[in-house]
Amino acid sequence: MSSPLSPEPATQLSYAWYRREPGLALCFAGALPVVLAIMLPRAVRVPLFTVAALLTIVGLVLVVRHEMSRSSRVPPPFED
Repeated sequence: MSSPLSPEPATQLSYAWYRREPGLALCFAGALPVVLAIMLPRAVRVPLFTVAALLTIVGLVLVVRHEMSRSSRVPPPFED
C-alpha cells in the first residue's frame, strides 16, 4: 500500500481511453464537424465534411498502427 504522497507507477490500464487510443479519440472528434455541418449554412458544409473525413482517416491510421505495434509485442499463444 502506498502513501498518498508517493505516486504509484502508471500502468497502461490506469490511463484514460483517449490516452491509450488517441486514434479513436480522433475518429470521435470527426463526428463534431458533421454535426456542425448539419446545423450551419450550406456554404461551410464542404469544408466541415473535409475536416471530418481527414480526422477520421488519420484516426483510423493511428488505430491500425497501434494495433500492428501491439500485435508485434504480444507473444504468440502457447500451443500443445
